[in-house]
Amino acid sequence: MEGIDLGMQGLKQQQSDNVSIFELESEILIDKIKHQLRGDVLDPNNNCWVQTYKPHINEEGIGKFVFIIAGMLDKNITLSHLDLDKIYKMSYEICTAIIGLIFRKSKEYEIAAEDRDLILNIIEQQIFSTLMRAKDGGERTHRETIIKSVENVVDKQTHTQARTGSILASLNPFKKTGRFNQEGDM
Repeated sequence: MEGIDLGMQGLKQQQSDNVSIFELESEILIDKIKHQLRGDVLDPNNNCWVQTYKPHINEEGIGKFVFIIAGMLDKNITLSHLDLDKIYKMSYEICTAIIGLIFRKSKEYEIAAEDRDLILNIIEQQIFSTLMRAKDGGERTHRETIIKSVENVVDKQTHTQARTGSILASLNPFKKTGRFNQEGDM
């Protein structure tokens, strides 16, 4: 029984970790931003990115923007407890930094004048959405609820397996019950 408990505890932890970590990974969001800045569109039929438009910025610029925004998309921010005023201030600060970078480095990053607003919108929307997940600790509360749900399901499975195992064991005709001796005599 102890082996089942230890195995189920490990399974419970692994399932909880998988549910929580996957949705908090910023690499997926950063990858999406990179593709959007490159002019790529996700093809739903093949589930791959296809370059549909000319790039809005060169690779050096994409790298610099990703460096700036990566900290804002971090799971520590997402799991924070932010009020709307703080979210607006943080959004304003990042947008101000992005606008400044766009205007200072437009030539170097090959940013056309007509793409400036688009670049800002792509980044601003992702940052703001990520920060809103932290509004009043909403993301953290959501994670805790999911983890508790997973633990509840695993606990029920453990309880069912333990109960079923003992019932089936008592019905096993080959299990020693004291009715037969070692040689099978009565």
